[in-house]
Amino acid sequence: MSAFAPAAIVRNLRGAADVIDRNGLAKNGRFYDGTSGKPPRDCPVCIYGALDVADGRDPGTRTTGSPPAIAGREFAEYLGKSVTHWNDAPETTPEHVIAALRDCAKWLERGA
Repeated sequence: MSAFAPAAIVRNLRGAADVIDRNGLAKNGRFYDGTSGKPPRDCPVCIYGALDVADGRDPGTRTTGSPPAIAGREFAEYLGKSVTHWNDAPETTPEHVIAALRDCAKWLERGA
């Protein structure tokens, strides 16, 4: 785990689930789907974009060592596969992503 308190990472994961629940899930390698004309923070987002929005950033603007970057690494470890490939897989639904983000938060709380 990182220098950030695990609680901050757990909050970021749960917040990302809420963002996808509210905004929808973007696929095809895009941090967000800007075709709606909405501000980036209000558009459908991929998992990484949702982690950024949950941290108060625009999608795709996280920095190395930031809570969204660390949460993304933890989520990849939890999944055991590429987050981007899993996000973009045709069979991955928003409901799958929301549940997995929340399950990962629980996993971290138990002391992954």
